[in-house]
Amino acid sequence: QSIVYEALLKEKQIKVRYRPRLEKAREYTINPLGLIVRDRLTYLICEYESKLRQMLLHRIDSAELLDSPSQCPLGFDLDTYILQGEMSYPIGGEIKLRFALNEYAARQLCDCPLSVDQTITETDDGSEDVMI
Repeated sequence: QSIVYEALLKEKQIKVRYRPRLEKAREYTINPLGLIVRDRLTYLICEYESKLRQMLLHRIDSAELLDSPSQCPLGFDLDTYILQGEMSYPIGGEIKLRFALNEYAARQLCDCPLSVDQTITETDDGSEDVMI
């Protein structure tokens, strides 16, 4: 994991031994481009063999930092990659949340609101009802 982080920070290529699901581990020389955390899993977005790939970080058995600079595909942007649906994140729409908090936590949300339309009201049992 630390080698992957270092490669991203230093913009260097890495050689990894990766275990795809239901396959034997193989070695790849990759250009690391970014990390995305989704559903408690960390994905390394990378490029090898001229294609963008997603590798689960926990399936990398070993990594070696190389001296060669990482090659970012022309025009690649991690935010755009996500917005294009590559990680299957729902894009757009609105999510409404409602939850109850104790007084201390409610005060924290008053100081640092989660949204501009957040409302906090006291309930009969003394807890705070939050609508976002």
